[in-house]
Amino acid sequence: MGNKLTYLQAFNATSRFLDLYYHRILSNNIGDLLGDMVFFRDGVTVDPAIWHDWTKNVEKIKHEESLLTSMQAFDVMIKFLEWYFERAPFQSDDVSKLLECLIEMQNDPQHIGWKHWQTCIEYVEHEEDSRVYLKLTKK
Repeated sequence: MGNKLTYLQAFNATSRFLDLYYHRILSNNIGDLLGDMVFFRDGVTVDPAIWHDWTKNVEKIKHEESLLTSMQAFDVMIKFLEWYFERAPFQSDDVSKLLECLIEMQNDPQHIGWKHWQTCIEYVEHEEDSRVYLKLTKK
């Protein structure tokens, strides 16, 4: 996992990883976060504070370089989720289980989750624009 990612690619890989998790357990709390992480066509996230919060968490791990390894991006994902859900007005078992799983992954290089994470990394590396955009539908 020696890939180098921009902050945006790491954010988008995190969004894709969370989407996989969401579809596995259908967590409203993860779904709400994913909704906040979606981009409008102007490049701003639905919740503009999400991008700001993401970059603050990146800077806690990365101080000088503008690129992250896939492992650093994974570490940022954990820090971001801990930070985000500590401030949420709810406590959720599914969020706690996700964070426990991510910490297990850090300690187990053979964990199946690494394959999912690497798939998310590979996707964002090969897409010119890997952001998830808000899709408006007509009524």
